[in-house]
Amino acid sequence: MTRISKYGLIGSSLKHSFSSDYFNQMFQENKLNLHYRNFELSNAGELLNLVQKNPQLKGLNVTFPFKEQIIKYLSKIIGVAKEIEAVNVISIQNQMLIGYNTDVDAFRMSLQKILRNTNDTSSLILGNGGASKAIQQALRQMHIPFQIVTRIKQKDNLTYDELNKDIMGNCNLIINTTPLGTFPHTDVCPEIPYNHLTREHLLYDLVYNPSETLFMKNGVKEGARISNGYDMLKIQAELTWKIWNQSE
Repeated sequence: MTRISKYGLIGSSLKHSFSSDYFNQMFQENKLNLHYRNFELSNAGELLNLVQKNPQLKGLNVTFPFKEQIIKYLSKIIGVAKEIEAVNVISIQNQMLIGYNTDVDAFRMSLQKILRNTNDTSSLILGNGGASKAIQQALRQMHIPFQIVTRIKQKDNLTYDELNKDIMGNCNLIINTTPLGTFPHTDVCPEIPYNHLTREHLLYDLVYNPSETLFMKNGVKEGARISNGYDMLKIQAELTWKIWNQSE
């Protein structure tokens, strides 16, 4: 009897994730003898035990909060993942765990579809974790200037308390890379001064469940355009599957 190759997603809380349904539907539609499941881990160090207990695992996606923490448990990291030190895809080959990053390309490709004019765009990136690093790299590639906003003051970063009308007015693209607002905690959002938003603003939330977060709803009230992270998720999944297929 042929053993089913497995793929999956690791993170600390995966109730919000659509990845399992997305990949399993793709496998079924293409009549592939494969299976995808979620693996909730309490810490990144559980990765090695997970792989040992599941010898049929061929690849994993990585989500919050392990995109940076997971690196020390990998055999090597490749390409842009090495540049930004953030991994969201793991390929398992001959007992080697190889890390990649598809978030950078997926975000850039998604943003290019909806951004009106990159020449007149400046941005605020909310958060400075593994997802934020990918967004920073994508904006560099697109030559879009950005400032990072964090709760606690860090070198060269703004805090939420420092955001004012001038800063908000000069940054017409605001990207939420934090998990705030993710299901089931849908009643919270980044604490930016939403009253300074205008019709010239685009709010991009990497969160995709719910489809319209409180962050996005607050933007709509002020006339801003909005986008969630579902298109980025789909592109990221397609890029991930190419990596896993190349690894076979």
